[in-house]
Amino acid sequence: MGQLLEEDWRALKDKEDNLYGRHSKINLKLLEEKQTVEHFKENTKRGTDGRFIVRLPLKPLVEELGDTLKLAITRFISVERRLMRDEKLQKEYTRFMEEYLELGHMEEVIDEDQIPKRSSYLPHHAVIKESSLTTKVRVVFDASAKSSTGLTLNDVLMCGPNVQEDVFSILARFRKHQYVLTSDIEKMFRQVAVAKTDWDLQRIVWRAKPSDPLRTFRLTTVTYGTTSASFLATQCLVTLAENVKELYPNAARIIRRDFYMDDLMSGADTEEECLKLQQEISDILNSAKLKLRKWCSNSVRVLENIDKSEDDPLFTLEIKDGNTVKSLGLGWKPLADQFHFNISIDPSLNKCTKRTLLSDLNRVFDPLGFLCPVLLRGKMFLQQIWSMKLDWDTQLSPDIQGRWKSFIRELQDLKCLSIPRKVKPLSNDPPEIHGFCDASQEAYGACIYIRTRDNDGRWNSQLLCARTRVAPLKELTIPRLELSGALLLVELANKVAESWCVELCTFQLWTDSSIVLGWLNSQTTRLKTFVSNRINQILELTDKKQWHHIRSEDNPADVASRGLRPTEILSCAKWWNGPSWLVTEGHNRKSEPESIVKEEDLPEIRPIRLALITTNITSDLLPLYSDWVKLVRAIAWLGKFIEFKRAKKTGSSLPRYLTVSNIRLAERRLIKGAQADEFGIDLMNLLAGKSIQKRSVLRTLCPFISEDGVILVGGRLGNADIAETQKHPIVLPSRHKVTRLIFEEQHRAMHHCGPQALLAAVRQRYWPLRGRVMARSVTSRCVTCIRSRPQFENPVMAPLPKNRVQFSRPFTITGVDFAGPLLIRSGIRRVTAIKTWIAVFVCFSTRAIHLEAVVGLTSDAFMASLRRFMSRRGKCKKIYSDNGTNFVGAQKELSSYVKNTEDLMAREGVEWHFNPPSAPHFGGLWESAVKSVKTHLVRVVKDTRLNLEELQTLLCQIESCVNSRPMTPLNSDPCEPNALTPAHFLVGGPLLLPAEPEIPQNEVAHLKRWKFVQGLMQMFWRRWYSEYLPQLQVRGRWLTSKREMSINDVVIIKEDCSPPTRWRLGRIIKVHPGGDGIIRVVTLRTATGAEMQRPVGKLCRLPLEQEVENL
Repeated sequence: MGQLLEEDWRALKDKEDNLYGRHSKINLKLLEEKQTVEHFKENTKRGTDGRFIVRLPLKPLVEELGDTLKLAITRFISVERRLMRDEKLQKEYTRFMEEYLELGHMEEVIDEDQIPKRSSYLPHHAVIKESSLTTKVRVVFDASAKSSTGLTLNDVLMCGPNVQEDVFSILARFRKHQYVLTSDIEKMFRQVAVAKTDWDLQRIVWRAKPSDPLRTFRLTTVTYGTTSASFLATQCLVTLAENVKELYPNAARIIRRDFYMDDLMSGADTEEECLKLQQEISDILNSAKLKLRKWCSNSVRVLENIDKSEDDPLFTLEIKDGNTVKSLGLGWKPLADQFHFNISIDPSLNKCTKRTLLSDLNRVFDPLGFLCPVLLRGKMFLQQIWSMKLDWDTQLSPDIQGRWKSFIRELQDLKCLSIPRKVKPLSNDPPEIHGFCDASQEAYGACIYIRTRDNDGRWNSQLLCARTRVAPLKELTIPRLELSGALLLVELANKVAESWCVELCTFQLWTDSSIVLGWLNSQTTRLKTFVSNRINQILELTDKKQWHHIRSEDNPADVASRGLRPTEILSCAKWWNGPSWLVTEGHNRKSEPESIVKEEDLPEIRPIRLALITTNITSDLLPLYSDWVKLVRAIAWLGKFIEFKRAKKTGSSLPRYLTVSNIRLAERRLIKGAQADEFGIDLMNLLAGKSIQKRSVLRTLCPFISEDGVILVGGRLGNADIAETQKHPIVLPSRHKVTRLIFEEQHRAMHHCGPQALLAAVRQRYWPLRGRVMARSVTSRCVTCIRSRPQFENPVMAPLPKNRVQFSRPFTITGVDFAGPLLIRSGIRRVTAIKTWIAVFVCFSTRAIHLEAVVGLTSDAFMASLRRFMSRRGKCKKIYSDNGTNFVGAQKELSSYVKNTEDLMAREGVEWHFNPPSAPHFGGLWESAVKSVKTHLVRVVKDTRLNLEELQTLLCQIESCVNSRPMTPLNSDPCEPNALTPAHFLVGGPLLLPAEPEIPQNEVAHLKRWKFVQGLMQMFWRRWYSEYLPQLQVRGRWLTSKREMSINDVVIIKEDCSPPTRWRLGRIIKVHPGGDGIIRVVTLRTATGAEMQRPVGKLCRLPLEQEVENL
């Protein structure tokens, strides 16, 4: 509440703030309201008796609603104790609940085995209203009681929008009619039935006596206290009006606009129209079981002609002198047709805090603003207390309490106030509507008056409504407060226009601020932001011609902005009737021109600062273009524009398209700009008739200035029989962007020719300095040329991985690849050819190989070969392979195999590593082994087609040959040991040598024999370290590396299955440096959004623009 008050006391926010400050919350609320309306339309029906039957608009959260029975029982026990202490209240409470049951608005739940999952129990309590004519005690159901999950029934119900007009609009329209009617709907919410499927969400517990057992009931109608109750009931009225608008257009309009909840306030200009409306509205609402009662009117004849109901003594209300009827919170005396205020604040209360002050002030209900000047004093007093930063319940000082109690006592004088309900007499002339606004240092206000002329020709003026606001906490100037008052008047007038169904443009608006009138008649772009925003809002709804000046002493809004005592307002004619000239016959008062301040004398004018600068259009446009033709045409159009402006003064006409002379002139301007940038000193010397500098790059060309100011080559070909542009070509700077654009355009015109042909074509018109360098640069950086012949470069060869240079048991670390396919024979009688592949397993440390024939390129076939390999060579710790689909599938199956078996392999597991896709050079070890195997296989098999058994035999022999190849250089010295081979690590020696003679067991002890074998193996590993490893030290290729790939580089992706011109482009989004920090693998994103990994060797980087410019 405190935050809301402080916001109200701040300056009005700009419209942008209101729109965007809580934009998301507004959107969510609007979405929920739309869903609620759609739910009502889809799920609402009429019963056989015409009654509306609705479904509760539930959110999906309803499934999370917890238990509420325990809380409902606890709350009822507490209420029951209170009822036991008050016998009268207990009787009224019991009578209310019994009536609820008798009318069928709830039913008892009997013989229930289990509480439904989707159910809710509502606690209830009594609300006493002594002023009610019918029900003094009403039982209210609490749908905001929390369940065990913290949610309430109201939390899971959608609220729905407000489908009726507000109190202000209805009351303002109520003052328009000559004869009026008021009524309300009996038990409106309870006349709308709820579908049976939702009854369990409205359960209660109750018993008449403490000695009785607790009983469970279900409410069968819309229940006040639930979030959706107001929407469901009022939407039924709106739907009813929509259904009958063709038959009863007037009655339907009144049902749609003149009902506020269950209260009707409407009227007409004749008694006959009133009676007709009363009958039609009653019939329409009775068709939906919505009974109207408590009929009242300012016409005795109308009340006498309303059909009475013998069953309901309150069907019509008697009107006598002094009888007051509550109409939407306002006291109305029908016979006198006047509004009255009943001030029910007790000034004798001892406790006086900020909370009680706010409560007292809000007890005076004044929706139309009749008491604005009086209540303004209370608002200003409350704002002063707020600035003291006191707590809500801190006792105020005696001095402040005395001042407040004095103010409350003065309010009692307002009981004598009588305000005519009717603001215009019966007349055929349309009324005039005048609005006034004013401001003081403490507040600003607005008021609206209705000026009419009766049939006798007498003018009458009555206050219709008013608004006031206290000045913001942040101090504003008087002109700004006056402007805020003008905006408040426009908002109030717009509300009245909507209520009375008149055009806002017919209103006459008045202010005593000549500055505000000056602002309204000035250019808003010249005003400061605060003023400009509010002027725009005012002029969005009104026209500046509607605004007039009024003298301060005549302005009734002055009363609203300064305040009055209650005794003063009773006799303030200016407040109740407006300025005296409103009732003057023939009034035609308008603003005098001298009452508007001239624009140059107005405050809040934004200073205009002009900065006059000169700029080179050519140099400004040059960075914006990468195409010579487009740049030339842009410069040509600028020149054309200048020609048009000059021709307009002389009255001559020009073609509206670019001519050849326009294009040539634009080219000359660009070239002259480039020459001025590079050869500035030489150009000045040539223009002055002096010699150029000795160190100038132009000295050997004998340059001269042409008639249009361009530097040309003098040269030695003046007598040659060639074109003039070749004799004296235009000099182009070597590194200027103009030169590059000319070369690039000529390169495209020559269909992407080479550098020599490009330079020859350019020299037909120009003489570029260092032309060969520029020609090579353009052709080497042309994207089209690069895509047709891309160049791929691998980074520096990486160090050998740790697994290649450290000894381990053979095949502990293994690389695997597939070779093939081969066609082999299948069958004996009917021979068919089937495809077979070779699985090549290579040891990382010893380079030993193992070959397996695989029938089928599938994961299952490979897994079978892997099991055969590990059964003979031992368990692998790590396996490396290319990123083939068969290996990916095998890795998944291997992972599952390790998890689901209990043998040694499952317990230890096998780590599988994949190289990046399309990177066979990452597996050079097994690629080399595959090449060796293919060499032997091709030479032996030739065109012979083997069967599977023969192929397996041949593979074993090739495996033996490859494993017997020396790993180290051969030595011609017979005393040196034999060359080291992979077979030494497998069987202790070459596989192709004959077996050594067996040594008898009795000659060598077993332990010595074992030590001998171990020593032999250690000797092999020592030779591996000393003879084999040093051979791997030198890099054979990829010795240097250019610029590394980086994120956002655009590259061409090499694809072996398509021609270069069809290769896709990609953008690098992630780099993957190796252990030495060099990037060899990157992640790309293509134009389709797909992401992939590729080695740097398969990518060709396109040049960046800044690299091209730096050449």
